[in-house]
This record gives sequence, C-alpha cells and structure tokens, in this order.
Amino acid sequence: MSGCHGDYTVNFKFQEKVYNPKTKRTLSIDLTIELFDADEDKRISKVGIEYDEHPNHVTSWGVGEDKEKDLIVLKQTGMQRIRVDPDMFQT
Repeated sequence: MSGCHGDYTVNFKFQEKVYNPKTKRTLSIDLTIELFDADEDKRISKVGIEYDEHPNHVTSWGVGEDKEKDLIVLKQTGMQRIRVDPDMFQT
C-alpha cells in the first residue's frame, strides 16, 4: 500500500522479509513504513513495527532473542524496529 501527500510518498509493507545470514533463513517484519521524497525519489526514513502478542516475548530468553533479531535487521537494512505489545493499547 502506498499514498502521496504533497512532496512525499509513504509505502506500507506487511510481513517484509529480511535475510538472516547466521541462520540462513528470513525474518519477517510485521509492518514496514517508508517515507520518500517524491520529487527526488529518495528514501527519507524507514521503520519496522513488530507486534509482540505472544507471552514468550516478555521472558528473559524471549527479550534477548528479540534484541538479537533487531540487530540483524539493523545490520542488514539500517532500519530500526519498534516493538509494541497488547498492554500498550490497554492503558
């Protein structure tokens, strides 16, 4: 999905794949949002959003595994990932 507003284009990608060279498998990013300067066709920003609904994400092992995955995505794409969980929407 994408849209334009003024001089900017926004692209939304669902389940974008990022290759993990350590495991030789891909990681999926729930939602990726990219902002482009429409005049120059130059990417201004890219951010990934992960929805952590499974209880394993809050265990010490799960948090460590998620941080490792975040580092892999950062190294491969230069993109930060924002993590959200159901409790964030309850308050």
